[in-house]
This record gives sequence, structure tokens and C-alpha cells, in this order.
Amino acid sequence: MKLSLIQTSINRKEELSRFVDSLNSQINIDFSNIEYVFVDQGNNEDIFHNINKFIKFKYTKVPICSLSKARNIGISLANGDYIGFPDDDCWYDNDTLSKIVNRISQHNISGIIADAKNEDNVKINNSPDKESAITYTNHCGALSISIFLKFDKRVFFDENIGVGSKYGLLSGEETDYLLTYMEYNPDFKIIYDPTIIVRHPVAKKQNFNNYLEKNYFYARGAGYVLRKHKYSLKYKITSFIRPLVGIFCYLFVDTFKCKKSFYLLKGRIEGYLFKL
Repeated sequence: MKLSLIQTSINRKEELSRFVDSLNSQINIDFSNIEYVFVDQGNNEDIFHNINKFIKFKYTKVPICSLSKARNIGISLANGDYIGFPDDDCWYDNDTLSKIVNRISQHNISGIIADAKNEDNVKINNSPDKESAITYTNHCGALSISIFLKFDKRVFFDENIGVGSKYGLLSGEETDYLLTYMEYNPDFKIIYDPTIIVRHPVAKKQNFNNYLEKNYFYARGAGYVLRKHKYSLKYKITSFIRPLVGIFCYLFVDTFKCKKSFYLLKGRIEGYLFKL
């Protein structure tokens, strides 16, 4: 089983070095079955001088672009049986890849969703503690860094959404990718396995003026994905009712949570109604 890892970065040399070190430190793995595709939006070529010589390393340099576009460039270069999307600031435990390969090989499944934790074992996503089957409406907190799927070359990231979106739809790219995969492969069997860990630091300050602004732009992306895919009417209505109820519940007791609910509702509505 050959695993392709697609990664991009602009200027995080220290974090990239940590990822490469973690890749080199993998145990019980045939490195000749690892393909590492790096889409460089900066000047990071020197980071890879010590990469394990058995890893098939593919490097391409591109102008600065959105995360989704960079990943799509990587997808076009990949040739693995399965595919994953590490962030430039994530890293692996030394048994992460061997666990993924063994689980997929032994059970002949479509993919694995790993758990995502920081260096102190604090979860960075809303994921359960028990193994679960992934469904269309239950993704077990899947993040792009924790998704490992059988490679379907028909499936790309939607370049309208995600980090760098020119439309202010700043989230949902991994959810959209996972849903698109499911729609192309209706007989999918994807398992969430909390014993497989991908590490990622807790998010630091991002390019937002405040927390409410971040929620608003992320909600726009979520609303766009909600309209794009085949969710039930009940699911869609619930997605709007929850923040609406939150506005009234917190109106006189918690001003901040009331504002958060408002921005979530506003963002989801705008994203849902957004047209190119």
C-alpha cells in the first residue's frame, strides 16, 4: 500500500523541520511506500536535505495561492493508493503511519480518520473517545490533517473555500472534500480511530480582528458547504435554528454568547445564499 502525503507552506521553516523529523522517525514502515509531495509557496527547499532517501519526494514551487489550490496542485502530482494532507505545523507520533497502513490493509477499508491532539494530548477538535464509523452527517471532528482516504483522482478541494478564499468563505474545505468523496464513493467504509494520533498545536492568534469575526467567516464557509451537499432538509433547518435559539437564550444573560450566535447565524445564511 502506497501512501501519498500532500503538504504546502509559505514560511514556516521551523515547523516544517519538525514535520520532516517526525516523518523520518516513523517505525515499522516501508519508507519506499511513502510519497511526500510538497507544494512550496515560499523558499523551503533546504528543509528537505535530510529526508529519508527511500521516501519518494516530489517538490514543486508555485506562487502564493489559497490552501485549497495548493493542495489540488499536489493531488495532480500524487500517485499513491491512499492520500493524506498534513499541515505545515503538524507532526506525527512515531507509529502514526504504521497504524494507518496496518488498519487499512487488514480491514480493506476506504479510509481512516485519526484523532488530532497537541503535544499535551489536548484535543484540538470535537472528536469522540471511542471508535466510530464515519457517516454523511457524523465526521467525528475530522480535520484535513486527520483524513487518510483511498485516493480518488476525481476528488479535489473546492478552491472557493478555505484559508485564502477570496470570497470570505474561510472554512469547510476538509468537510467539503470528505463529503465529495462520499458522494463519489457511496459504498465507502471510513473508520474514526482515536488510537491513531496526528499532532497539531492549539491555534494561535490568526488573521482576524477578534474571535467573533473568525466565527463569522468560518460560518460563511460552513453555510456554503451546507447548500452544496445533499444534506436533509431537517439537517439544514437545524443548522440555522440552533444559533437563532442561541441569540434569544443568551440575549439577557450573556452578551458575548448572544453576539457569537448572531455572527454564526449571519455567516451561515450568507454562505448558504452565496453564488459565484
